[in-house]
Amino acid sequence: EFWTSSNMDQRMAILDQLESDYYGPGLLSLAETILSPGQVSEANLRLRAVDLLTGNTSPDILPILAKVLNGPDEDIHVDAIRAASQVKDPALVEFLDEATHSENPELRLTGLHVIDGLSGDLRSTALTRALESAHEDVALTAVSLIEVEASESTVHLLFDALEASNQSVQEEARLSLDYIFGRSFSSGDEARTWWASHQSEFGPELVRKD
Repeated sequence: EFWTSSNMDQRMAILDQLESDYYGPGLLSLAETILSPGQVSEANLRLRAVDLLTGNTSPDILPILAKVLNGPDEDIHVDAIRAASQVKDPALVEFLDEATHSENPELRLTGLHVIDGLSGDLRSTALTRALESAHEDVALTAVSLIEVEASESTVHLLFDALEASNQSVQEEARLSLDYIFGRSFSSGDEARTWWASHQSEFGPELVRKD
């Protein structure tokens, strides 16, 4: 019915109805077709197709959104990144890597917002990749995000940041570790050696034990 209608308002209404009544692979297939080059020229319909994917937890949406992110529709690039925020799959890291390495600062910031909403190993892996970004704003923000939720399982990322190629990132990591431990480290190796000897003095959230 969507493809047989030539009225844009009617097409939009069909998409709205589909979203409210159905949530499955057929919806992904329709969104992918709408977003394919040359299929639908109306920008608002293409944006609506991205909206259909928002909140979907399946990693199957990532190749679709990656095509959008690498396509000519700059107006919906940010929406494509946001649409992936509920996916909890390692493939998300590769997708976000494209965002945080973009030349567009708005896309980089949006990618970082999505990373900030992650947890566990997925968050750690995404932050590790962000620390490697050639864009200083991304790497510095990654250090800040690590510091905010620093723990036994993530502090090694700050040690790694001491070895970053960017001196500003090194210094930010040094300041973060000084704030957490009250100690300044000159290198990642020094920090790791110290931590190996003193880890038992701290709890999981890096609070010094009494």
